[in-house]
Amino acid sequence: DQQDRLVSIARDDRDTGVRIAALRKVIDPAIVAAIGRADADGRVREEAVSLLIGVAIGAFEGTDQAESLVALTGLSAPKHIVAVARGAANEAVARAAVSRVSEDGALGSIARRAGHAAIRAEALARIAGQAELAAVALRTELKDTAVAAVERLTTRDVLDDVANRAKNKTAAK
Repeated sequence: DQQDRLVSIARDDRDTGVRIAALRKVIDPAIVAAIGRADADGRVREEAVSLLIGVAIGAFEGTDQAESLVALTGLSAPKHIVAVARGAANEAVARAAVSRVSEDGALGSIARRAGHAAIRAEALARIAGQAELAAVALRTELKDTAVAAVERLTTRDVLDDVANRAKNKTAAK
C-alpha cells in the first residue's frame, strides 16, 4: 500500500531530501521514530524529531491522544520532552511528558510556560531546589504559578529578592 511504499522510501532512498519528503508523509509516529533513530543523516533525524513533537503537541489536524502519546514515547532528549510538556494541547499528553522530567531546571521551565495550569502546578510541586523555585517566582508572568512558587520559598533573602524583582507583581507582594 502507499504507506508501505513511503516507509520504504523514507528508510532506503539514497537522497536525503527524498527520505525527508517521504518521512513527512508517514502517518504512524512509531515508524517515524524508528526511522529517525536509524537514519545516519542528522537532517532526517531532526525532521523525525520535529514531526514527533508536532504530533505529540497536537499541531496536526486530526491527531488523537493515542497518536500523541506514541509520538511522545519516540522522543528521548529532555528538551524535546519539555517542549511537549509545555505545548501539548491535550492535558493527558502534557502530563505524560512532565512525568518523564526530573531535573529542576526543566521542571521550572514547564512550571513557567506550560499551557495547562494543572501541568504548571505539577511541575512546580516536583521542584526540589530553592534556587529553581526562586527562578520560577521571579521569571513567570503567570499569577497562579508565581504565587505558588513564592509560598514554597523558605529564606528571607530570596523572598526579598522576589519582592523586588518579580515579573508578576502579585508574586512580588
